[in-house]
Amino acid sequence: EIFVLNLESGQRRNLTNDRTENYDTLPSWSPDGTRLVFESSSHVEEYGYRDRIYTMDASDGSDRRLLAQALSEFGAGVTFSGTTYSPDGKKIAYLQTAFVSDDANPRLYKMNASDGSNKQLIYKAVKGEPGDPYGDAALRSPDWGVQVPR
Repeated sequence: EIFVLNLESGQRRNLTNDRTENYDTLPSWSPDGTRLVFESSSHVEEYGYRDRIYTMDASDGSDRRLLAQALSEFGAGVTFSGTTYSPDGKKIAYLQTAFVSDDANPRLYKMNASDGSNKQLIYKAVKGEPGDPYGDAALRSPDWGVQVPR
């Protein structure tokens, strides 16, 4: 569940109280404070898990928009993490990790914040060398040459 807290009154409000068994987590505020982007996972009996990225109105949870979704079977699939708005609020960046057993392939994407369109790959994962402090894979930025651990 995702809550907001009114600092003046101390009241908290549940924005994702939709009476489902979804795991709504990791909200991130838009730069203007009017919207939240968050990740939602749900168990799918036949397959495993369904991961989704949503945005919603930060004041009351209304105007929920599905921007991306992926299905993961047990042992293989795609997951999302690290959703965040761009400084101008027009794009959302997220990590999409494809995996089979223990082999993961993380990639960083961006998409339009309004509707999830125009998905573009930003960074690819690279395999680390033995003893690499970033583990077996890291994200390498072509622009800055920075590695970010997955």
